[in-house]
Amino acid sequence: MQQSALWVGARDLLEKAAGRLRSEEGRLLASSVQWWELPGFPERWPVAVLGDGPPLLLLQGFDTSFLDFELLAPLLASRYRVLIPDLCGFGFCPRPRDLDISPDVILRHLEALIDSPAYHLATRGRAASLPPAPLGVVGASMGARVALELARRRPDRVECLMLLSPAGLTEPPLPLPLPPLIETLTTFLLSLWLTRFALHRFMHAVPDRTFGYKEREMMTSHVGMPGWAWGLQRFSRSGGFGASQDPLPPQPILGLLGARDHLLSPRQKELVRAILGARLREIPDCGHVPQWEQPDRVARAWIDWRAEAEEA
Repeated sequence: MQQSALWVGARDLLEKAAGRLRSEEGRLLASSVQWWELPGFPERWPVAVLGDGPPLLLLQGFDTSFLDFELLAPLLASRYRVLIPDLCGFGFCPRPRDLDISPDVILRHLEALIDSPAYHLATRGRAASLPPAPLGVVGASMGARVALELARRRPDRVECLMLLSPAGLTEPPLPLPLPPLIETLTTFLLSLWLTRFALHRFMHAVPDRTFGYKEREMMTSHVGMPGWAWGLQRFSRSGGFGASQDPLPPQPILGLLGARDHLLSPRQKELVRAILGARLREIPDCGHVPQWEQPDRVARAWIDWRAEAEEA
């Protein structure tokens, strides 16, 4: 594929951002990023690849990047081949102007990713004749909603999934369209360091303990991407992900919800409890980002859950 200024520019910006990170975990994760060609999509697309073992796909939430998992990924990489793509239209992805940013495109992008030769090479090495290995999926916040839809679309590939602070399971899509002035103002406010700082502190149950320089770097490192504001606006115009359909996909599901999650309203949390039932566990002293606040507990929950399934 001929090189494009878009993906090369995205790669260069990621390298510059990684070079400024004070977080050793962030620098190591950024150094693991590969740029994959995906069937049916122009450009090349960033995927962090680390660890060895069964494949495990991590999906970040709204307006974050693969760096959202810089603390959790190393804990899982000791047992799994961890793959962390940036969702199409978010993070350090290139943003071609002729590519729509919508739930359907995000899901088609992920399907292309798990069907790509690069995925097969990353998870099966040179054994191209082997069928794809069963895939575990962990989704955080909006990524949990994406994980559910991917499991519905690809039951042949997705074996099980864990939902961290699942957002969007209960709400209808956004009204269409937002007034242009509100859309522009919202994007502008999200670009401000102070806005992002306040929002991310709000997501932590005990921000003075768990919201440090690593989190501050993660929340702003991708905002300088060309097309960042345009991508958010296109996604907003699509309406975003609506409430999850009933019933849930048939794969085994484990949900983790912070007992002190302030981002989800009490009504939303009650609905999440009703939807997931016995499949939901609550984490004490945790807010909306357990992958940052309690990554050890999240990793242990996944590892123990899968070990129990293998023994059953």
